[in-house]
Amino acid sequence: MNQSRYQLIALDIDGTLLNSEKEITPDTEAMVHRAFRAGKQVVLSTGRSFAELEEILQHFPEMRYGICESGALVFDRELEQPIAVHPIPLDIVCQAAEIARQRDVLIHIFQKGRPVISRHQMEQLDAYQIPYFRSMFQRYSLQVTDALDYCLALPAPSIEKINLYHHSTQERTVTQSLLSHLPLELVDSEKTSLELSATQVDKGRGLRELCAHLNIPVETTIAVGDSFNDAAILRAAGLAVGMGNAAEPVRRLCDVIVRDCDHDGVAEAIRTHLLTE
Repeated sequence: MNQSRYQLIALDIDGTLLNSEKEITPDTEAMVHRAFRAGKQVVLSTGRSFAELEEILQHFPEMRYGICESGALVFDRELEQPIAVHPIPLDIVCQAAEIARQRDVLIHIFQKGRPVISRHQMEQLDAYQIPYFRSMFQRYSLQVTDALDYCLALPAPSIEKINLYHHSTQERTVTQSLLSHLPLELVDSEKTSLELSATQVDKGRGLRELCAHLNIPVETTIAVGDSFNDAAILRAAGLAVGMGNAAEPVRRLCDVIVRDCDHDGVAEAIRTHLLTE
């Protein structure tokens, strides 16, 4: 059995590290710990804010780094400070806000690493097909009267990412078309979410910035994912691993496919590719 040349594995969360019940299975948790004991770096690569990783990180006290907010924030947990931050220019936020206000969307904003949501929209998560985020939003999101007004009125706003949740994928497509003239990265996520980030900001850039910080060649990294917001990091990594439940366009980007999130695909990726080859 040969030691793998790969030094770091970046794991998406929803649909990858977590199964369809939003749980980490015992086999997957044990394999992540085994990777750390072998001297490997295991990092999260997620659209979530760092604050929203608290429950997951309780399982992994060894985990120091996170590529958060789809690459807009790369965070060092030990030092409690960012390695890289890429906010959306405020004039672009304002233009996108005007369009978003005209659409029937749930607006979820990441402001300096803190998620912000309008209080009245917390009661509408089922309508936007994200009831499974209720407990996370209630625990970690700042609830205000109007999320956009609140963030834009701050003395020094720094909005890294905006999620727009829709009632249907068709409505998301319309919003994407309306925003397409703006200098933004627009990426589909979850069932009906559209992620808005600054130009050239994605998980792939986050991986490259983390590798530069750690002095690790990006060619010696593995990325594991299932969704469209994983595409950039799958292209950037030395080995692209798709989950068995990944969307077909995502699968086509991958070097290998492992089992799905309900059958320990992450454990398979670590065992087969990070620890041995």
